[in-house]
Amino acid sequence: MDDKGCLIIMVKFPEPGKVKTRLGREIGMSRAAGIYSRFVLEMLAKCRQINFFSLLSCHPDRPARDYHDWLGNNYSLIVQNGSDLGSIMHNSFEQVFELGFSRVILTGSDIPHLPVSYIQTAFSRLKDHDLVIGPALDGGYFLLGANKGSFIPEIFKNIPWSTPAVYSLTMEKIHENNLKCFVLPTLRDIDTLDDLKDFYSARGQSLNNTPP
Repeated sequence: MDDKGCLIIMVKFPEPGKVKTRLGREIGMSRAAGIYSRFVLEMLAKCRQINFFSLLSCHPDRPARDYHDWLGNNYSLIVQNGSDLGSIMHNSFEQVFELGFSRVILTGSDIPHLPVSYIQTAFSRLKDHDLVIGPALDGGYFLLGANKGSFIPEIFKNIPWSTPAVYSLTMEKIHENNLKCFVLPTLRDIDTLDDLKDFYSARGQSLNNTPP
């Protein structure tokens, strides 16, 4: 295992009405929470295929024991801390850098279609880049990687989170600070019913055949 690289997976407890709420307004909050839970389990199974340490950055609305009851005891946990998504991500990076890791990648837990090769490429590119970013089709990003020596909090400041401007404004800040960034291929987030149908269609499956 690479003792210098760490993958952070951001996780929320799958409580109906607290996760995938945009999707839940279309298919029901309980079903959306169930889908989110399955996505997390699939994402974690995928992460076990990589040769890097991984840990979970957990939303503080539930104690650690609830996450362990849900996901098992084989994962190290840190608690999310911050007033918005940017400060939460910033603090997650800082916590893991303080643990001694020099290359850190952060991604969401609900991206089961994230190829393992993207994660491996991100770690590899951090050997000669300051940052790695994975743009999302909706204007955000699904992955961010950083080297400890060139990590700066400015890339998280004054960003209108959950808007189509997130990726473009983040890239502006990266260029303004003369950081070398590798850009991964774009992926589509799963936030709406159309996103979900597209996801299952790409797998040759139907949403109607998934568990309620």
